[in-house]
Amino acid sequence: MEKSVSLEVLYRAYPIFMDLLEQKLPVATALKFRELILNLNEYYKEIQDIQDAVISTFAQKGDNGVYEMPESVERQYLDEMRERLQKKVTVEWEDISTKELGENASLSIKELATLSFLFNDAKTAVV
Repeated sequence: MEKSVSLEVLYRAYPIFMDLLEQKLPVATALKFRELILNLNEYYKEIQDIQDAVISTFAQKGDNGVYEMPESVERQYLDEMRERLQKKVTVEWEDISTKELGENASLSIKELATLSFLFNDAKTAVV
């Protein structure tokens, strides 16, 4: 099933996906998540390109070669990132039940809300 989600949702979901990769899940569920994450690689590359472009616009490269964000432009940086990450993309994913995560997986309420687009028994929420 195809789902339309924003790059911002995927951006917020990334650390949760990385955490799920380390958790003990039922094999069938782990395979579904692995496949999903592999399919999302192109979108995560796009998100990284957006972030790099926005950083290069607003940040200043320090003497040590590390970009530093001046406090005076932090708000502009965040607004620009949020705006660029509103792009909708199509993700191929068959809804699953949260029960399919098994007994050992754990998600915070905020993490569950972030990933709610993946589950057929979790209401989509804005976090």
